[in-house]
Amino acid sequence: AASLENVSTHRMARTPDGTKAVLCSGTGAAVLIDLNSGQQDLKFKISDFGNNDSLTVNSDASLAFVGTPRGFLKVVSLKDGKTIGRLNIGELIELPGVALTALAVDSTGVNIAVGTSSGKVVVVDTNELKVVGQPFSGEGSIVGLKFAGTSKRLNVVTSKKQLATCSEDFTSSKLLTIQPTDRP
Repeated sequence: AASLENVSTHRMARTPDGTKAVLCSGTGAAVLIDLNSGQQDLKFKISDFGNNDSLTVNSDASLAFVGTPRGFLKVVSLKDGKTIGRLNIGELIELPGVALTALAVDSTGVNIAVGTSSGKVVVVDTNELKVVGQPFSGEGSIVGLKFAGTSKRLNVVTSKKQLATCSEDFTSSKLLTIQPTDRP
C-alpha cells in the first residue's frame, strides 16, 4: 500500500475517472497512486508546497497543478515529479499576490480553471500556459470549481454562497439561485 510515511495527507486530487490520485502532505511530500491496484506509481516532492496550496490533476494523470497563496500556478510532471511550468496568475489579472484558492481541469486536460481569493476565475490553456478567459468575478473567495461532465461549462461557488455557471467560451457567467426543496 502507498503511504506518505506517517505524514498526514493534506491535499488529494483524483483524475475524473477516479483511477489515479495524487496525495500530498503539508510539506510537499507527494505520491501518485493507482487507485485500482493500490500501487504507488511515483513518489516526489512539490517544492514550496504549503498548507494553503490547492491541487488538481489532469484527466490522464500526466500533470498536477498547484495553486499557491501568492498567486502562482505551478505545473508538475507526473512522469518524474519535476516542476515544468509556472504562471503568475496574480500579475496576469492585475492583482499581484492574490491567493489561488480553487482549481479544476476540464475533461480534455487543456483548460484549467483557477479561482482566487478576490472572487475572480480565470481559465488557462495548459498547452500554451496563457489565459483564455476570465468568465467570473463575484463576492468572496472562490471555494469550488467544477467542469460539468465532458463539457466546457464551468460551475463556480464562492465563500459568500454565490453559485454561478460560466459560458463555454469563458467570456461570461450567470448567477444561479438555489430554491429550497419543499418538505412534506
